Amino acid sequence: VAVDQLLSGLLALGVNAVRVGAVAKVTNDALRQASVQFLFDNHPRLHELQELREELTELGDEVFELRREVARAENIQRRAAAASAEAVYEEKEEKDDKGDDEEKVAQAQDKLSWAKEDHKKKRREVRRVEGEITSEILHGADVVCSTLAGCGGADMHGKKFDIVLLDEATQATAPRA
Repeated sequence: VAVDQLLSGLLALGVNAVRVGAVAKVTNDALRQASVQFLFDNHPRLHELQELREELTELGDEVFELRREVARAENIQRRAAAASAEAVYEEKEEKDDKGDDEEKVAQAQDKLSWAKEDHKKKRREVRRVEGEITSEILHGADVVCSTLAGCGGADMHGKKFDIVLLDEATQATAPRA
C-alpha cells in the first residue's frame, strides 16, 4: 500500500509520523508501531480509560438489573390489580396493597432513570477520553499518513492539517476527496 511506503520512508528519515486506519494487513512491525491504534493501546492514559470502561460496564449491569426490577414490580402490580376484583372487603385491602405496589413501581422506575442517566454520562466521559487520547497522538505527530478510506474515520473528523497529500486522488469520488 502506498501509504505504508510513504510511512516507511518517513520513519527511515527520523520523521515523527503516524498511520491512521486499519493495520490488520500491515506485516512490518515498525509500521504497525507507528499506527494510531498501537499508540492508543500503549498510551499512558490507557489505564484511566480502562477504569472508566469498567465503571461503564458496571453501570450497564446496574441498568440491566434495575430494568428487571421494574418489570418484576410492574408484574406484581398487574397481578394485584387483577386479583382486586374478587370481593368488596378484599377489594379494600387490595387497594391498600395496590398503593404499595404503585409506590414500589415508581421507586424502581426512579432508580432506573437515575442509573440510565449515570450510564449515559459515563459513556460520554469514555468517548471524551478516547477522543483526547487520539487527538494527543495525532497532534503529537509531524506527519499523519492515511489511506483515503482511513481518513474518513471518526479519528480524523474535524481535524485540520496545513498540507494534505491525496494519493490516487483521481480514483476518489469528489465527496470522499
